[in-house]
Amino acid sequence: MDISKKIIHLFLHHPMPEKIRERFRRWCLDPTDAEHKEQLLEEEWNRLDPASILDPASQDYARKLRCLHAEMGIEERRRGLRIPLRWLRTAAAAVIVAGIVTANLLIVRDQIARHSTTTFVTADNSKGRFTLPDNTVVWLNAGSRLTFAENFDRSERRYVRLDGEAFFDVRKDSLRPFVVELGSMQVKVLGTRFNACNVEAFGTSEVTLLNGSVEIVSKQLKSPLRLVPNESCVYDARSQQFTVKPVTASNYCNWRRDSIVFENTPLADILTNLEHRYNVRFQVDPEIDTSIGLSFTLQPEKLENTLDLTTTLANLRYRRINEHFIRIYR
Repeated sequence: MDISKKIIHLFLHHPMPEKIRERFRRWCLDPTDAEHKEQLLEEEWNRLDPASILDPASQDYARKLRCLHAEMGIEERRRGLRIPLRWLRTAAAAVIVAGIVTANLLIVRDQIARHSTTTFVTADNSKGRFTLPDNTVVWLNAGSRLTFAENFDRSERRYVRLDGEAFFDVRKDSLRPFVVELGSMQVKVLGTRFNACNVEAFGTSEVTLLNGSVEIVSKQLKSPLRLVPNESCVYDARSQQFTVKPVTASNYCNWRRDSIVFENTPLADILTNLEHRYNVRFQVDPEIDTSIGLSFTLQPEKLENTLDLTTTLANLRYRRINEHFIRIYR
């Protein structure tokens, strides 16, 4: 059996630990023998029935894949999840099905008009950790998308575009800055750790620095803004204003962990953790004292369960305003 075919078949049909999944993703994205690997991936994809491998909660993958195909000009066929080989040849778009089957992550290559990119996509109820070609580590939050060029690690600057939320642990390279595009702003770094959030529904873009330093650049700024650790920069799309404020940066970055221990932690800090863990924003009534301390362990569970516990401990109530905003009141 062709060694590439054997690797793909074994990976797709057997459970693998995270380290092996990460190595498989990097092998798939390696340009060496890319055309052959893409053909094999497409063949495996056409053998799979998505309904047999996706539970109802995972239909987010199908929706996000359709959105990507729409952007790439690919028409849907046969339940919208199968890609004819001619599109692989003309648009050179390869879907790495391992992202769906085992890694809670979609990886899409797009080589339209001789511009080759790779996009990582997470579903609304999952998150993923992966390594960029320069060994920068990225945690991608639920419902997010990160795009970078195939020549990412060979260009003068390492450029990525983020829609959603991600935590970056950037590998230092003094000769090639790392740049993240977040809507109306760009974040420039050499090597540092920071959280970035760019969700259109919130009407804001936000960068929070854990350590190192970052520089914020935008057409709306007369000069760049430089952040120091435990500072957050928020851009409000409606007012087109930037605000820099001191924060506890870990509250913005803890969403990567499976569990979080709160020990007499102020309610304000807890709500910040919950906002980033569940991709929501809270509107707290002015009379609420958010300095009160609460103690509990946040486990991987649904938002409603966590809110029930939090508001019961604080003797408060909550109400969903819509999908993205929640009111906290007495």
